[in-house]
Amino acid sequence: MSGDPARGLGGRATVEEVLAHAEEFDVRNHGPALSRKPVLLVGGWRDRTASLEAFVLPMARAIEAVDGALLTPVVLDDGHEFRAARGELHAAVRRWLREECLPVLGSHPASSGDAATYRKNVLDITP
Repeated sequence: MSGDPARGLGGRATVEEVLAHAEEFDVRNHGPALSRKPVLLVGGWRDRTASLEAFVLPMARAIEAVDGALLTPVVLDDGHEFRAARGELHAAVRRWLREECLPVLGSHPASSGDAATYRKNVLDITP
């Protein structure tokens, strides 16, 4: 992929990139790999870009099909950009980081310092 990673390819080039790598980019094909990591899957009831039926539910099913999946699904009453539910989205992400990611990070053998930094800088909480 070329172009500025922060801005993406833009317009036609993005569509061509996605179509050329559709199978590779299809998250439903990566259920087993994703099931070994905490995954926060957020969807919007009014999302017309990535609808629950076409995108969110198939992804959730692919991840949950694997034993030991660490999936946290969240559906907000909003569209694709979550403009109306921004506070709810932030709260869901912070809760997921605190409840799902921190325990995984804290169980890593080399993460004692990392977990403390994570609590302080990302979650803004102290043990």
